[in-house]
Amino acid sequence: DGALFPYADKTLTQVMAGLNTASVNSMKISAVAGSKDERIANLILDGEAKLADEEMKAAWLLNQSEAYFYSQVLPNKVMANINDSIEQHAKDHYYTKAIEEAKAAKTYFGNAPELNKKVKDLIVARSEYILFSTVTEQSVFD
Repeated sequence: DGALFPYADKTLTQVMAGLNTASVNSMKISAVAGSKDERIANLILDGEAKLADEEMKAAWLLNQSEAYFYSQVLPNKVMANINDSIEQHAKDHYYTKAIEEAKAAKTYFGNAPELNKKVKDLIVARSEYILFSTVTEQSVFD
């Protein structure tokens, strides 16, 4: 399915995060030194074709790291934050709120199997909580 081993994924994520940091630093330098395309053109015109090629490759690599960050790292971090919130609500027995958040995540991320399972599990947990609380007379639900 194209998934990497956890250690490989972690290493790749760390490398891409480092490249993303380098990208930000490069943009800051470019803002001071002028645009990258002008710099590369000037390098070529000054007979520095090898350096221009290295600059071009570095720019491509930085763009790749940025694309990886926005397509892989950021969505995973967002999903982790959402999962933390859902788990906290479930732990506090706010099952309806947890279900609403899981459904909102489904709206954004689509019908991912883990989200579908999470919604079903939360509905079951809410039902069990209501039944147990009613039977033990801890709470009365309308």
